[in-house]
Amino acid sequence: MDLATEITIFVLAAFVGFEVISKVPTTLHTPLMSQTNAIHGIVMLGGLIVVGFANDPLEDVIGVIAIAFGRSTSSADSSSPTGCSGCSPASRNQKSK
Repeated sequence: MDLATEITIFVLAAFVGFEVISKVPTTLHTPLMSQTNAIHGIVMLGGLIVVGFANDPLEDVIGVIAIAFGRSTSSADSSSPTGCSGCSPASRNQKSK
């Protein structure tokens, strides 16, 4: 595939993902965030493995990017057990009003 096709697929996937996630009811939000955190943990583990076995700078960069993406959810909101800024009690109260 050429670069334009890959960028088009990425942009369409981002729009579809946003639409799907925005339609999730609040009762399902916390369980879904729990699964998302598990997936991000797997991404971080994969990044650590890539960095550990890296033989050139490109592999190091890919591993560091994977670790950064995996870490992004767990550092979003330390007051929430799921690491989700939308999962804090204050934001849930605002959503239910």
